[in-house]
Amino acid sequence: MRFEKDLIVGLLALIIAITAIASPFIMYVGGWLSGGAVGNAPSADLGSVLSTIVGALTRFGFTGWGEELVKEDTLNTSSPFSIVAIISGGGIEVVEGGENGVVRVKVYRSTRFPQATIGSYEYGLMDGKLMVRVEDGYVVKLYVPSNYVESINVTVSGGGLRIQLSDANALRVLNARVDGGGARLDLGSLSNTSITVLVSGGGLDADLAYADVPGRVYSNVTVSVEGGGAKLHISAPGYAFRAGCSASGGALNLRVNGESRATINGESTYVDPNYGEALRRISVSVRVSGGGADVWLTG
Repeated sequence: MRFEKDLIVGLLALIIAITAIASPFIMYVGGWLSGGAVGNAPSADLGSVLSTIVGALTRFGFTGWGEELVKEDTLNTSSPFSIVAIISGGGIEVVEGGENGVVRVKVYRSTRFPQATIGSYEYGLMDGKLMVRVEDGYVVKLYVPSNYVESINVTVSGGGLRIQLSDANALRVLNARVDGGGARLDLGSLSNTSITVLVSGGGLDADLAYADVPGRVYSNVTVSVEGGGAKLHISAPGYAFRAGCSASGGALNLRVNGESRATINGESTYVDPNYGEALRRISVSVRVSGGGADVWLTG
């Protein structure tokens, strides 16, 4: 399905506004905050404002206007695989739905723009890697077998990415760079997973749910925002959290089990008392440099 470019333009406009809105002077004048020093603003007020701003910044999606299905294909694999993707103004969706050993592919082309503005696409599965490249005017949708994806490496430059896997227990590494575009991650049944996302002039909306599995589990999530916005929600019942968040030229809100710790141009940290001895633990690091982040942790 087609990633709506109009919304990306709106995202970039909001990126320009978010730093001003997050600055203490503008927020005091507008009556957003009730008082407090820079770097230690009232968490209830700032948390609510920041959640609204970042929510708007990351509200993007694939829509159903003006697409033409141009190709359907199947790729056979005898084992789990990695995904390597490059998006330049187009879109990629990764969802569950393939049979065991089979990846189904659908390619859509936008009918909204002249043919001369349409880019290109290519994909292939070889040596345990599913390679995908998509440019302006195309969206490639991948239906993958449940629990088959071991790693994901993706670069988004002015386009859109959506990954929706309810069973991502096999996923060990996810690296994403979002430059002037948007990414939506909806991952369930995670365990020992390393997730690293850099947002530069774009938006990230991520919901991560961790599995209730026996044995030792250690995961880490790192998000860097350099001009843009990020929403990060982590649900991990029975896990211990360690979180280190900082903002420079922006703002962030860290909520752990309902307790809000918001800050402007400062730091917000949290460590579970039993983190060092916990069998299942998650380390979270969020850094904002010119933008905003809303981080929710639920154990």
